[in-house]
Amino acid sequence: MNGADTTQKSTTGAFADVAGNQPKLTRIAVAGEYMAGIGLAANFTRSDAVVVSASPYLVMISAVGNPEQFDPSVDTTAFYQDIVDTGGPLTTIVRLRDFFVVFQRSGVYVIEQNPDPAIKWQIRCVSDYFGCEWPDSVIEVNNVIYWISPTRSGEVCAFDGSQITVLS
Repeated sequence: MNGADTTQKSTTGAFADVAGNQPKLTRIAVAGEYMAGIGLAANFTRSDAVVVSASPYLVMISAVGNPEQFDPSVDTTAFYQDIVDTGGPLTTIVRLRDFFVVFQRSGVYVIEQNPDPAIKWQIRCVSDYFGCEWPDSVIEVNNVIYWISPTRSGEVCAFDGSQITVLS
């Protein structure tokens, strides 16, 4: 997604615009029954007329089993929240097993489902030092995420879901 085009889907091989009001996100990832995206590029108006302002710090997660619905006023399993600006705007989002990993230039966050239904998702900071400036440098191999961090002029890092390891 580039943040400007209408979201599309394919069920038969041909792509078509998704009907309804969709947020314009710059990067997306899918984990289980959820689709998440970062970098809201244009204001998003919820069905209850609440305007969610465009923000490079915002993460949005779709309703369970419905990757077309990001509006919590329509489906309370949808979720959105700004991630604290400790390391700049969000640069990329990826899936690792059943949770999302979100990067800033200097920051790595895990977003995972919370067992408490009143608090749908929990966000925890894994690092406020390492981060990712180059979104296309992130890959996942055998349940480990690898990327190039801008620290020390470019370090290759790995994250297994619990800790970050520097490889270079």
